[in-house]
Amino acid sequence: MSFVPKAHAGFTLAEVLITIALVALLMAAAVPMLQGVQERVAFARAHTELAGIAQALEQYRRTYGDYPQTGDFPEAAPTRDDPLVANRAQSKLFNALTGVFGPVALTAGDRLHGPEFIDASALTVEAPEEAVSRSEDRQARPEIAAALLDPWGRRYLYYYKRASATLAWTASSYWLYSAGPDGRHLPPDATSGVGDTADGDAANADNVWGNRPR
Repeated sequence: MSFVPKAHAGFTLAEVLITIALVALLMAAAVPMLQGVQERVAFARAHTELAGIAQALEQYRRTYGDYPQTGDFPEAAPTRDDPLVANRAQSKLFNALTGVFGPVALTAGDRLHGPEFIDASALTVEAPEEAVSRSEDRQARPEIAAALLDPWGRRYLYYYKRASATLAWTASSYWLYSAGPDGRHLPPDATSGVGDTADGDAANADNVWGNRPR
């Protein structure tokens, strides 16, 4: 008569504990890898969006002879701590590229109601939904408080001169960038456009640049 061993009825406590420990180890190894992939995707998206905005700015310059000017308008904080209003550099950029203003963008009399240079629906926009839904009637398009947002939910940053005898912009071109995952940056001087472009600076270390004057 042959002996047939009994089938193993279940896991022992030790086996369960070992399995839990192995799963925990695998998860601990996988989470940083996943976060690294997500971060690389975010950086790639920021580079792509900034390239698109830069291309729109070149089209704007070819149309009007200069880039949108923001020299007299204060910056809204990239981390959205500062309430966004129309009288901010980021809003001026948005309104210029969506056809509301020409290069100077000072008063309602300067409104051009011209062509759109970006497709706002393809980007993340900080603005009331109804405000982004632009009227097909260009003359009916109002100036709105709106900013283009980077993959970390922060405002893209843009600086350029204002044509004024009291504001001498000596930088070679405009500034366009994301403050990156940490939301920290050192902006250029609002008058001259001169600033620290060093990646080694702690505040600028993870910035994503669309354009930075040298």
